[in-house]
Amino acid sequence: MTIIKSVLTTCALAIKSVGFDFALMRINALPLQWRIRFVVKKYKMLLRLRSGRPAKFDIKPLSLLIRNISGFGTLQSSIIDFFDDVVSPGILGPAPLIVDVGANVGQFANAAKLFFPEAHVVSFEPDPDTYADLRVNTRVLRDVELHNIGLGDRDGVLSFYRHELSVMSSFSAPADMAHHRGSAELPVRRLDTVLGPDDRSDLLKIDVEGFERQVLEGAWETVSRSRYVLIELSLGRPDGAGNLQLLRDIIAHVPRAAIVRFGRPLGGTHRPMCQDVLICVEGTPHTASAAVPLEHSGVGASQGDVTRISPES
Repeated sequence: MTIIKSVLTTCALAIKSVGFDFALMRINALPLQWRIRFVVKKYKMLLRLRSGRPAKFDIKPLSLLIRNISGFGTLQSSIIDFFDDVVSPGILGPAPLIVDVGANVGQFANAAKLFFPEAHVVSFEPDPDTYADLRVNTRVLRDVELHNIGLGDRDGVLSFYRHELSVMSSFSAPADMAHHRGSAELPVRRLDTVLGPDDRSDLLKIDVEGFERQVLEGAWETVSRSRYVLIELSLGRPDGAGNLQLLRDIIAHVPRAAIVRFGRPLGGTHRPMCQDVLICVEGTPHTASAAVPLEHSGVGASQGDVTRISPES
């Protein structure tokens, strides 16, 4: 039974991997030769990762140290999702200021610089071990500013729970520690105390594995100065019910805010774990189509669809 389950899991991952390849190949904003080289290098690198050895993924302008298959999957999905959620709607100019909260090892930062070479990216990653890889993975990129701190609703020190997959680590306490490597006490600051009043981000991305509310509570001034917010909301996690209140909180602080797009549900459309939501703080996207007022919106919808809810629900 265990062998059958292992085979089925491997087949499912292989199908998902090929699906990512097809999604990458349709991104005409990237040169065809580059896309082909990416896929070829990917499978050479996966063979090395399967043996338990870290691998270097070099394809200009990307140069990343990848330690496991999950890390590479996050890189590839970040490129695809960044194109679908940010590039395709045409919401950013050629040299945007992008704030990356929850940088991990630099997957999002590399995706942003791939499409916007002149962007100024400010990345935050609390875990010193993960931050070390973030530094390695962004050293060839120009105009990337790194901060080895966590973000929350107050300045201080909090317990950080390290998952065996670093991309799933968080300041949010897990329901159980089965897949965690313990915890560490790490410094936390409010984003509003780190960024000044002249820092007006074009895109504020928040991906903090269930700690979104606390980050926002310390970042409302920054949010109000931003043009767009790209935030990951929990769906299948125990704290997923807080998403509706999170949207109400955003309305309270930026009443004109409107949803531009729901991203690809992570974990599939039938049992999604989380989903990115792109929000236009100014209320009227410059080039994207038909934004949806937050008070009339729900999360967990398919891309392009909106599940309507009442403000009182």
